[in-house]
Amino acid sequence: MRNYLALIKRGLIGCFSVLLGINGFLMIVVATLQIVSRAFGRPVAWTVEVLLFLGLYSIIPGAAIVFLKGEEVEVSFFVDCLPKFPALWISRIMAFLGAVFGAILIYANLDYRGLVSLGKPEQYLPFPLEVNTWPLYLLGLCILWRMTEKLIAAFRFSGVEKPDIRKVV
Repeated sequence: MRNYLALIKRGLIGCFSVLLGINGFLMIVVATLQIVSRAFGRPVAWTVEVLLFLGLYSIIPGAAIVFLKGEEVEVSFFVDCLPKFPALWISRIMAFLGAVFGAILIYANLDYRGLVSLGKPEQYLPFPLEVNTWPLYLLGLCILWRMTEKLIAAFRFSGVEKPDIRKVV
C-alpha cells in the first residue's frame, strides 16, 4: 500500500511538472505576442487576461508540487530548541493543523461563490469561477497529503529520541 501511494505521488509530481512546463512555455508565447503587438501599435486585448489565468495555473499548482515533494519552507528554530518530548508533540500538532487546513481549503472551494458572495464573478474573472478554483483543490489535496504523511511519521516515534521529520518523510 505504501509503495502504491508513493507511486501515485511520483506520478502526480511528474504529470504536474510537465503541465507547469507547458504552462510556462505558453506564458512566454503570450507575453511575447503582447509585447510584439504593442510594438506594432495594435495590442491584442485578451493577452492580459490569458496571462493572469496562466499565472494562476503556475503559482498555485507549483506550490502544490512543492508540498508533495516535501520541500515546503519550515520554520523549526524554536521547536529545535525545545526538549525532545515537547518538540515531538508540537510537530504532531502542527502536522494535524496543516492537515485540517488542507481539508478546509478543499471544503471552502466547494461553495466558493457562496462564501465570497460575488454578485457576478464573471465581471471580475476572465474565465468561469469554477475554472479558477481548480488549482485550489489541487493545493488543498497536496497540503492534506503532505501533512498527513508528516503526522503519521511524527506518531511513529515514542518521544525517547527526537525525530528529524525531514529524514523520516
